[in-house]
Amino acid sequence: MDGAKVKVESFSWREFAAGSVAGACGVFVGHPLDTVKTRAQTSSPASGSPWRLAGSMSSAEGARSFYRGLSGPMLSKSAEQALIFGLNQEFRRVLPLEGDALAVASGALAGLVGMGILTPVYVAKVQLQLPPSESLATFRGPLHCLRWNYARQGLRGLYAGLLASCAANPISYGVRFYSYGKLVPALGAAGLGLSERQAQLVGGGIAGVLTWASSYPLDVVMSRMQAHAALSRHGGTFRPLRWHFCEILRESGPLGFFRGLGPCLLRAFPVNAVIFVSYEQAMAVL
Repeated sequence: MDGAKVKVESFSWREFAAGSVAGACGVFVGHPLDTVKTRAQTSSPASGSPWRLAGSMSSAEGARSFYRGLSGPMLSKSAEQALIFGLNQEFRRVLPLEGDALAVASGALAGLVGMGILTPVYVAKVQLQLPPSESLATFRGPLHCLRWNYARQGLRGLYAGLLASCAANPISYGVRFYSYGKLVPALGAAGLGLSERQAQLVGGGIAGVLTWASSYPLDVVMSRMQAHAALSRHGGTFRPLRWHFCEILRESGPLGFFRGLGPCLLRAFPVNAVIFVSYEQAMAVL
């Protein structure tokens, strides 16, 4: 399937399967830097820069610390991308819009609906990536993590950060699909000598960077809310979005909303390049 032209058809197993393959490929590429991003977002300013955090992780916990919580994202990212690509395609089919408005609206709605389903997966991912601590609950895996959250706080525990997520993801996925649809044909026509696959790689990578840059402060708040939910008996009372927003401002000022942005954007380019090319390749053979 051409990277610049999205075939408008109803949701089918092809979109689900292709999105699933794309999500799994993206996790292999990006999980180490995603772990550094989460640590940076949820740690205090005294921990230093994200790069210092990465060095501390390597020396104190070993290389395996960068793959902490990988099993959950491997399954969840496959499901997430299957859902997002499928919903995006379905909304493109049913929305009474055209052109740029359709690209933005279908991506935004896919992100909004998807987060209502996938927020518990994000809760487990963030909590499993946290460093060992006496003040944090210890989990054996994603299912144990989700059971613990539900037993302790019910649905509120499973959906920690949902409000921030539902604000961030319509923005990010709207930007993602719109920018990818614009970039691929532009790169192909720019006289750079790029093949179709190369244009998809570069367009997907740039789209990924724009995706994260567009909603990163909200993602920081979401991660803080989800990490806070893992506090054990030493704390962990529910705190609303406004409280976390004010805490970030109090601790770090406005720059606190961009903590961890470096490794996030460094990760975003290769991960999204791989995701989009994997999706296009899978769709071509299914």
